[in-house]
Amino acid sequence: MNKPTEEVFRTCQRERKIIHFKEYGKNIRLWLGSAVIAIIFLGSHSKKVNVFGWDHYLNNEVGKLNYIQALYHMAFREPSGPWEKRFKFVFAEAVWNWYYASRLINENKYNIFSNLSDVTKQKSILKKIDKIFH
Repeated sequence: MNKPTEEVFRTCQRERKIIHFKEYGKNIRLWLGSAVIAIIFLGSHSKKVNVFGWDHYLNNEVGKLNYIQALYHMAFREPSGPWEKRFKFVFAEAVWNWYYASRLINENKYNIFSNLSDVTKQKSILKKIDKIFH
């Protein structure tokens, strides 16, 4: 685990509540989104975590997307609303979300029911994401 990731885990394990965790870090900007942090936080305080609706702006199951469609959804799908996200933030959040979804799916503690549930079918993309973290 890299240093910023370890710091996120330590913070989540120490805290008893999270009010708002949109962005993490003062010196290093980690565009995580709120789902990963909330799931890790709940996991550090629970025996079992059921996750519903963790879709990261996907309209379809990620396992049904081909390689190009999956990359497109990672880079350009963004939330509706007035906040107008830019490419690097959406893509960075997708990398974090897909990485942690693929890891948490293999843990017995977590049950994920969402469009990210079959993210492990995107082996080629996950292999490239693994190179970022390892």
